[in-house]
Amino acid sequence: MSAITVYINGEAKEIPAHTNLADLVKNIQLDMQMEDDPKSIATAVNEIFVPRSAREKYELKHNDQVMTFSPITGG
Repeated sequence: MSAITVYINGEAKEIPAHTNLADLVKNIQLDMQMEDDPKSIATAVNEIFVPRSAREKYELKHNDQVMTFSPITGG
């Protein structure tokens, strides 16, 4: 299986090719010993916000810049 490099919050990480953003979020939460809750992390790829509903369809590419952050709530 081939691998690609993506940058998560500025840090290079090698991941399997054809990984989607939803799977990456799951792995990030596992690595950080967080509960598996996709609502607890907001995501942007290459400075463009990616909503939770689009994460499974978003296949990461070599050198993508992924930012994760706490979602803003309130009203």
